[in-house]
Amino acid sequence: MESSLNKRVILLLSLFLIFSCKKQKSEINILELSQLNNYKITEKKINDSVGRIFGENNRYSIEGDMLLSNRSKQGWWNIKSKTNKDRFEIEYLFLDKQIENQIKIFKNGVFDSKQSQYYHTYFSGRDNRYSFDIHFPESKNKTYNVDFDFIVTDTLQRKKVREGNMKCIQNEDIYSCNVPVNKNEAVIGLITKSSYSKDKDSVNLIIDRMYIKGEKQNAPSERVQLINPR
Repeated sequence: MESSLNKRVILLLSLFLIFSCKKQKSEINILELSQLNNYKITEKKINDSVGRIFGENNRYSIEGDMLLSNRSKQGWWNIKSKTNKDRFEIEYLFLDKQIENQIKIFKNGVFDSKQSQYYHTYFSGRDNRYSFDIHFPESKNKTYNVDFDFIVTDTLQRKKVREGNMKCIQNEDIYSCNVPVNKNEAVIGLITKSSYSKDKDSVNLIIDRMYIKGEKQNAPSERVQLINPR
């Protein structure tokens, strides 16, 4: 049953992995910075499935877990500058390909929410619902839609309960979605942000995505204040 559920989740997500996600430009190319061939690598085996990677070069260090079967990055990886307090946290997923899901940027040790891509989850026991606050990097593109395709699962019976779609509500630079649930239920799904930019003779469509999940044991019961330095 669990295998069948996982396949359905991957199928749901894969339906939206049609467009290449355009990462926002910054002073530092984070995706290039995360390439392991830029580092001197050492590896420590954690178990038969996972290895811990450590990388060093003159300016940065990198650390994270790798699935040994396909050499894919798993979970959160950390990149730290050796010349200042800058650091980067990247959450990796692997579906049919490697995906940089969340990217958190810390400039001189301070979280830069404007240039980061992340989400926050909390659970309200009084209302029996999950609430998701989603943030995409600041952009000059015009956003015309942000929606959430989700699956609600029973965590005890390990089966799908229902699936649905909803529009997220914008509050300044945060998009919020609320999903009602019953006891022992969790939520997983895909946020899709649709934007466009205009050139002289054309209109470019930009699709940004983020996989999110909500589990009661991992979700606080109240919102956390998000720091947004100016």
